[in-house]
Amino acid sequence: DGSDMVFVIVLAKPLSGTYQSANLARNMLDDSSKVHLFESFSAQVGVEQLVVLLDNLIRQDLPSDVIIKKMQNYIDRSRVLITLSTLKSVIRSGRLTSLQGFIGTVLRVKPLLEVKEGKLEPFSKARTHSKIAEIIVEDMKERLPENVTRIYVRLIDKNQTEIVNNLKSLLEN
Repeated sequence: DGSDMVFVIVLAKPLSGTYQSANLARNMLDDSSKVHLFESFSAQVGVEQLVVLLDNLIRQDLPSDVIIKKMQNYIDRSRVLITLSTLKSVIRSGRLTSLQGFIGTVLRVKPLLEVKEGKLEPFSKARTHSKIAEIIVEDMKERLPENVTRIYVRLIDKNQTEIVNNLKSLLEN
């Protein structure tokens, strides 16, 4: 349709057939250099944010190589952390045995998971969501370069507004 470049945002190669399908389709084109694939290494929240960023960059009418560089830089620096209110889903998925899940539930352990290369990896754990929020804020402080004046944090809850509000309060202070 006259477009100079097509950008495609997909999950990581090892996690989804979408990347392989998109790559196969790209390679079927006469000029495959007109399609760029971004591996998001995240799920819905991360992909949504990448789409918003990509849209903003395109609207600035930047050259494709600049858009690619800015997007890749954003992807490389981004993190997705997830905490769970119960251990049910990690027991069902096999990440914890039933015994581990039982002990964790009795001890009220709250896991903090990080999405790394598209996979959920244990990052930390605590007995309360307040402590999880403190761990997140401390980790952010340690990782941020001193010259950073603004960061983008996206907080999403699934009927856990109190947890998100606590984290928001810590981040604002």
